[in-house]
Amino acid sequence: MRIFSFRPKQLCRPEVTLGLMWLAAAPSFAEPYEVPVYQRNQELSVFLRSDPTLTPQGFMLGNYTFYPSLTTDLQYTDNVFSSATDEQGDFILSLNPNFRFQSNFDRHSLDFFFNAEQLYYEKFSTENRLGYDFGSSARYDINDDVFIPLNISYQQRQSSRGNPDDSNVIKPTEYNVLSVESGIIYSGQLLDFDALLDAHDYSYDDAITNTGIQNNQDRNRTETNGFLRLGLSSTTSDLAPYIYSHYRDISYDQRIDDSGFNRSAKEIEGGIGARFRLSSLTTSSLQVGYVSFDPEDSAFDTVRDFSYQANITWEPSTLMAFSLTGTRSIAVTTLNNLAASVNSSINLGATYELTPNIFLFPAVRYGEINYDGLPSAKLETTQFLFGMDYRMNKNVWWNAEYQYTRQDDPKNSPFIGEYDRNTFLLSMRLQF
Repeated sequence: MRIFSFRPKQLCRPEVTLGLMWLAAAPSFAEPYEVPVYQRNQELSVFLRSDPTLTPQGFMLGNYTFYPSLTTDLQYTDNVFSSATDEQGDFILSLNPNFRFQSNFDRHSLDFFFNAEQLYYEKFSTENRLGYDFGSSARYDINDDVFIPLNISYQQRQSSRGNPDDSNVIKPTEYNVLSVESGIIYSGQLLDFDALLDAHDYSYDDAITNTGIQNNQDRNRTETNGFLRLGLSSTTSDLAPYIYSHYRDISYDQRIDDSGFNRSAKEIEGGIGARFRLSSLTTSSLQVGYVSFDPEDSAFDTVRDFSYQANITWEPSTLMAFSLTGTRSIAVTTLNNLAASVNSSINLGATYELTPNIFLFPAVRYGEINYDGLPSAKLETTQFLFGMDYRMNKNVWWNAEYQYTRQDDPKNSPFIGEYDRNTFLLSMRLQF
């Protein structure tokens, strides 16, 4: 995982330019110009501030700014196939072009993006793969308080080694996801209100296993989500509680799969949360709820559990920041004729500005998957990561990273593999 991040270009506004001209012509007893509060806070935040001498400016194309980049990675992993025994190491070359078109309209926005990643393995060329995604995001401003978002994207991906749903495949399973998201968002002086709707269509290719062809058509599905949230305004209060509800419909393309099951399901979730500020720099959020996952087939049990979502940031100084993120939710699976799993994760990371152009990123992550229907089926994943960014100039950034991953099966399930893996990465990004 590369830590490189993009920040939008700060455009010079006419009112700022006129203000500076007035100050230059004003007599010496004029009051000094005061930097706006948001801009001052941004300069104090290691997350938000950007150095113009180290940030790509892009190319102006009418009402758009074009940001192209090319990232080249050289990786080494000591366990290509995420195997518990007979570990095989290999070098991996990755090419990652990225193109962004960011609109510069006075109101509304319409942006476009394209990403691709081609991996080349030195010894195991069967692992070579191409992934890409492209799409557009738009925002229609009804007024200063209300806007309509619209996001459309298409992803071409491959499953990762070590994924239990693809434990016996010779080559990673290829799949694609088509996503559409929209709704309405209101942010007023007293209340915030979100009403969002999204749909995701998953399509999997069949995979080759040691025993033949794995029919992945059973995994093709469409997931539709509706989300409502109502609470106090987070722009005018340091603590803004809210209530929320979430509905998910999961419809599989094959009503009855090869095993004779109907995997379609309905999910309902509701709970409370709050947005709050630990300082004037950044906003955090925390929510807890209760979720019920109800499969249509009576062979599967209804899954009921609590859920949570946390995104907490704390900046004790202008050079150091900590972030804590966590989720607990229900995910679908076709593993061993199961319908769902309860997935939990927690990530703790830090950002430290060693110098104005060198940043350090240590992180630790823990994930847990409990498969419903088999009390003895449990997967635990632990990761330790240390990364460093060296921003040579606005056009060339370097990144070095070490990551250790361990997957454990504490219940000794027959279909979950244990492994540990070390990965070293050196990356260079050329950007404009």
